[in-house]
Amino acid sequence: MGKVDDIQKMKKIKIWLKWIFIPLIYSIFHKIDMSDIEKKAKEFALKSHRKTNHKYDIFPYKLHLNIVVWFARKYIYLIPIDKRNNVLAACWCHDTIEDCRVTYNDIKNTLGDDVANIVYALTNDKGKNRKERAGDNYYKGISIWYL
Repeated sequence: MGKVDDIQKMKKIKIWLKWIFIPLIYSIFHKIDMSDIEKKAKEFALKSHRKTNHKYDIFPYKLHLNIVVWFARKYIYLIPIDKRNNVLAACWCHDTIEDCRVTYNDIKNTLGDDVANIVYALTNDKGKNRKERAGDNYYKGISIWYL
């Protein structure tokens, strides 16, 4: 039984290193040139989440946002060049409507139509569990945004 526990602990450490530690270190030490819209979105999202005192497990919620943006940057080459800044801005704000008492119009007025539409597409429906919250409409909204 002890060996199984050790293996599970090692798996958790490996996951923590891969998904949290590396993006965190990257975001701290790697200075990234951000567009004005992305800077504004980052500030808006951090302020919104700070007001609601959200945590990402035991960490400040900004860690989750940095991880999301880190992964988005890793695959941003897949997005048309003229839409990249808005996609990165939306990554910062992706949880604001469902978690922060922020409305679609708040985002639209602050960051524009495109960012607001992406954030809205990424907003989960109400539901008791992940399956109910991220139903067919959630994935449909994401998939049609660029079509």
